[in-house]
Amino acid sequence: MLNPIENSILQSIQPHCAIRVAFSGGIDSTALLLACLSLKQQKYIHYFDVIHINHQQPHSQMMAKHCQKLCDHYHLDLTIHNIDTKDTSNEGVFRTLRYQCFQKQTPLFTQILLGHHMDDQAETFLLKALRGGHNESMASMRNQTQLYHRIYIRPFLKIRKHDLTQYIQSKSAHWFEDPTNQSIDPCRNYLRHTILPALVKKWPDAIHSLSQSAAHAHQQFESQKKEAALFQMNQWLKKHSIYLTLKQLETVLHQFSSASPDTSPLFQYKDRQIVRFKNKMFIIQPQALLWEPIQLSPSQNEYRLFENIKIKLIPSNQGIPKEHLEYISLRPKRLLGNNQLSLGISHQKIKKYFQQLQIPTWVRSHYPLIFHDLTFIGLIDHNKQAKRHGDHCFTLTMEPSYHSWLYSIPQMDLSYLVDSITP
Repeated sequence: MLNPIENSILQSIQPHCAIRVAFSGGIDSTALLLACLSLKQQKYIHYFDVIHINHQQPHSQMMAKHCQKLCDHYHLDLTIHNIDTKDTSNEGVFRTLRYQCFQKQTPLFTQILLGHHMDDQAETFLLKALRGGHNESMASMRNQTQLYHRIYIRPFLKIRKHDLTQYIQSKSAHWFEDPTNQSIDPCRNYLRHTILPALVKKWPDAIHSLSQSAAHAHQQFESQKKEAALFQMNQWLKKHSIYLTLKQLETVLHQFSSASPDTSPLFQYKDRQIVRFKNKMFIIQPQALLWEPIQLSPSQNEYRLFENIKIKLIPSNQGIPKEHLEYISLRPKRLLGNNQLSLGISHQKIKKYFQQLQIPTWVRSHYPLIFHDLTFIGLIDHNKQAKRHGDHCFTLTMEPSYHSWLYSIPQMDLSYLVDSITP
């Protein structure tokens, strides 16, 4: 049976993402390291490594040596990184530099485990309350946050510091006590050593109550952000004559904000679709994107594709020879069906071309492919269409350019919507 401390980690992590423990050598991170080690020994997790940030302050070298010694003892992979804090003693600056180091030194989508506990949460809430904090700041720390595609997890926010201390002692392990933590000059240390003990003496559940208040502030702030996002999105949609119910708005907000970057969420509204590309929401009318195959002719240098987009033949010293134009046709990918391989089209190659041209998935089936008779030779606006060099050649181009057309479509930046519901 798992210890509650170990179980809190197991319930917080994602099973198939890499795990890295942020290890300072203090009580909370030592308990975190030992609990992860226990989970590894019990085969609940396969592997984790450890990172230590050396602040290059007095006693920092001793702390780094302690961390290295403990990790060596348990055969854990530890990397130590130095940050330049010699010109400051501000904890806020330290924190920013630590996260910058985490970002620089940690692979994408790694789960970085932090040892913050309930007592830390209470301290943070009280400190921000004394500074006149608003809902956002009063929300304090979250169990999970995402920053620069790294996942920061704090599994101990519902666990008291004394429970972590007892856990370490049960493992016969030791932590490093930073002498600067004993000074009551810093505001946080003053709260920790003077104010909070007095509060707990008078109200034994004070730490838990303050932590709960932080959680309530977080819920209220997230609710306000979501309401604001729904309102802004609804106003934009109504501007383009799309009227959704509250439930539909919530569905769109959730799907478009939480879907991974490599997916293409879609919401159908009558004959139009709400789609996403590059963190933007677009409104399109699929029927307006339809067009039939076009056979080129030496006597015509302009062809209408869809909406206001035209295909033009531009004289060039490279590209398609004039005498070959009558064999050249443009076809939308949607009409090829299962004949792609027989026409010499590699699905992976086409996908690569589309990615290079930054073509959204919802446009790809309508994008013009260039054929010489039945042989695929390239895409519009892609250098693969150039085949020959000479004085009487043509290249094909779209006017307005594809990207100019894309940005003429009704669109809305999703960045703040993602922030609105990201935990």
